[in-house]
Amino acid sequence: MAASVSSSYGIILQDTRQFIIVNKRSDDHQPDALFVIKRLAENTAMVRLWIYKYFENFESELFVNGPPYDTLQMEFTSNNGVVTVSRLVSRDKELLEDEEGYREQSTLLARLVLWYESLCTNGIFSLAKAIEQSIKISRLSKEKEEVGDICAICHEEFRGDEVIGTLKCKHSYHEECIKKWLLLKRTCPMCRAVFCFRFT
Repeated sequence: MAASVSSSYGIILQDTRQFIIVNKRSDDHQPDALFVIKRLAENTAMVRLWIYKYFENFESELFVNGPPYDTLQMEFTSNNGVVTVSRLVSRDKELLEDEEGYREQSTLLARLVLWYESLCTNGIFSLAKAIEQSIKISRLSKEKEEVGDICAICHEEFRGDEVIGTLKCKHSYHEECIKKWLLLKRTCPMCRAVFCFRFT
């Protein structure tokens, strides 16, 4: 059965200076959660994501360092966690057509909202769950133990049959070491690559 989200969200896209309101309700003074997204570098799909549960005076963010943001509304429905329909609507209530790539953008942002909601318990976002979901867990083979390889966090050697966690940048650590690290810092201890959530 198709469903729409019950909470409202604000999404600030800093690079394109767009403010997108998802699931706007008539009594909303501010969204239930605010996402601020900025591309890490030109010509890359990698982005930095900030999540705010409460963001007082968030409207002031829309007018700093340049012209005001273009405000759009987004609606979408999903079925079993999969986006079925998504669309962006202009301030004048016009459906934005696909030649500008709006359909792809709205689908990606709808996936972001669904990912966020999947990691919430009673409306509270769990960073620990996000970290758990984003680390590839594997077990070292007893036979193929790499002598001399160490965990860059605890500086202990990896031993055969230990559980390790690997980040998207392909660097590996003891599972518990990297989970604790990412709760405090948002970068890989070795290459400083920004920790990336996986929501697509």
